[in-house]
Amino acid sequence: MTSTLAPDATARRRTLLRADAALCAALGLPAAIAPAAVADLLGTGASTTLLRVVGVALVLYAVDLAVVSRLADRWQRPVVLVAGVGSLAWTAGTVALVVAGAFSTTGAVLALVAGVLTAELGVLQLRSASR
Repeated sequence: MTSTLAPDATARRRTLLRADAALCAALGLPAAIAPAAVADLLGTGASTTLLRVVGVALVLYAVDLAVVSRLADRWQRPVVLVAGVGSLAWTAGTVALVVAGAFSTTGAVLALVAGVLTAELGVLQLRSASR
């Protein structure tokens, strides 16, 4: 019975890593390529350099997650655990920035939508890592 569960758990972790990679790339690419447009969309006074650095970091992280998703299960489990904690930390940071008034109303809504998606992914990742 354990042998039939292992492939499912591995496939689930692989899927979660790929979903996280896709989300990070989707959020990071615009910030890396057009940080001024992202700043305008979010209604934030953050420097374009900061937004570009965060965007590039997200893209690099996305590539890393995509690569790890192709590796053996023994590498996936710890990465999924760290990614889950990171996703929840990202959401907490997002909420803190929204509460601090770092975004316009539209920017706050967009940030919270991304935060909710990230939190859901983080919870799924932590559950998957424990199996």
